[in-house]
Amino acid sequence: MRLDRRLLVYGVALPLSLMAVAGVGVGLVFERSLLAALDQSLSAQAAAESVSLFDRPGGLPHLHAGDSPVRAALLTTGSLDSAAAAIYGPDGARLLATRVTPLMPERLLPPRGAEPVFRTSDGTRILALRVPSPDGRPHALWLSTSLEPTQRAVATYWRWSALGLLAVALALFVAQRRHARWLAQRLEGITKHVQALGEGSLDREPPPDNLPDVVGDLREAVSRATVRMREDRSARERLLAGAAHELRTPLATLRATVDVTLRRPRADAELREALEEVGAEVTRLETMAQELLGLGSARAAPREARVADVREILRDSIRRFSDVATLADVTLVLRAPDPVHAPVEPELLGRAVDNLLRNALQHAPAETRVEVALSVKGGEALVHVRDEGAGIPDGAEESVFVPFHRERRAGPGAGLGLALVREIAERHGGRARVVPSTKGACLELALPLGV
Repeated sequence: MRLDRRLLVYGVALPLSLMAVAGVGVGLVFERSLLAALDQSLSAQAAAESVSLFDRPGGLPHLHAGDSPVRAALLTTGSLDSAAAAIYGPDGARLLATRVTPLMPERLLPPRGAEPVFRTSDGTRILALRVPSPDGRPHALWLSTSLEPTQRAVATYWRWSALGLLAVALALFVAQRRHARWLAQRLEGITKHVQALGEGSLDREPPPDNLPDVVGDLREAVSRATVRMREDRSARERLLAGAAHELRTPLATLRATVDVTLRRPRADAELREALEEVGAEVTRLETMAQELLGLGSARAAPREARVADVREILRDSIRRFSDVATLADVTLVLRAPDPVHAPVEPELLGRAVDNLLRNALQHAPAETRVEVALSVKGGEALVHVRDEGAGIPDGAEESVFVPFHRERRAGPGAGLGLALVREIAERHGGRARVVPSTKGACLELALPLGV
């Protein structure tokens, strides 16, 4: 169902239906209350008549309808001019009547019970009551009054209720139709933008919408997703361009080595040297492929965070690099006095710490130390990795995190290690950056402690 139709159904049809049902219920209650008030007036008149029905000399029955104390009630709930009263004897014969009406029976036996009997006939409300005479013989009192005032009041209620419902329906229809068109236009702009995203167009922003409601929030979410997709595409394009450039160099070296080696017969020593050069380039290509795969998996894998102890992850990384540090004559130091629990992906976080340690060990001079520190500040777990090498040149604090960038002295890597660290940090909602250090380089990995 279209949005505008759904809004009309739930914003107009459904409320009006509920209002109509409620109006019918109130109308029925109103009609019953008017009828109950009329019955109460008839009962009061009957009570007044029955008390003094035989109070004249000789015990002859008589009626007091004209000067009854409930005359005012009858005037408001019925029509006194249309009211009638009659008395019937024990044999059912009519003894006297205020006036004879078409609905007044010629004969009426006294009802069996002591309670009044009500019924409605041809727009008239009728009461019959058993009244005993002083000598104990049962008589019947018959009263009637017109229902016209009651019916007129009920008809007025239904008429004004229908007009009110019609007015509300018109107002709701106009308001909801305008609202539906306005809301549909807002959502249509977002829909077209999402369709453009599906076709690969990431250059434009969704239509502006600054209203603080759910559609405005949706627009902001789509805008953020668009920016993220645009940044991801740019990063992917840079990564592919960098990968193509970086792959070209070792492949050209391999081709040149093979071509030169095959130009003439070579001694075993020359062949061994050529194969060693080929092996070195293959190792470089393998390292680059592994780093590319690591960066791609960090971006594409679904997020599966769980609360883990960051200190244990740091200890595991240090254990993995203990032999490398020993061969490089570098001391690894961990400063983490207390456990720190945070929602992380342990495998990815371990890979990020491994890259930080690998980067530090590659640039740490012999007989120095690489320090890994863990602390908590401002709701974040902070991991600092410091080495005592040459440090990072001024102005290169951001470029070291760009894929294939190698600012410091050449190493065996492809320049993807720190790019992967930042990718993993941002995946966790944190950050990776270079922090000032008096000696060597210090890289910081910040992770939020909240889920």
